[in-house]
Amino acid sequence: MALPPGFTFFAIPAQWWLGWFLFSILGFPTSGANWEMLKAGVQQWSWTPFGGLSIGMVSLEFAAGWMVSSVVLGSLCYGLVQLGWRMGQFLHSRKKSGKL
Repeated sequence: MALPPGFTFFAIPAQWWLGWFLFSILGFPTSGANWEMLKAGVQQWSWTPFGGLSIGMVSLEFAAGWMVSSVVLGSLCYGLVQLGWRMGQFLHSRKKSGKL
């Protein structure tokens, strides 16, 4: 599946922020990166805006955010497809029985 080109510029920072947020809520150490650093890094496709920060920690925050967002959005989409499928079956069965 091809994603729109602009999607990456929103998805990467959002997934990093989600991971950073989860780490800070759970009391794990964070990288110390901020939103502006990440935005500049994504726009330049470079690690230079992060200076002396732990790139490994930034990567862990991103990976955690990516996994959580993938599971949550995947589950949500699965639920919506199942709901649509069941509604279609329900309407089809009512139409066959003449109640619609």
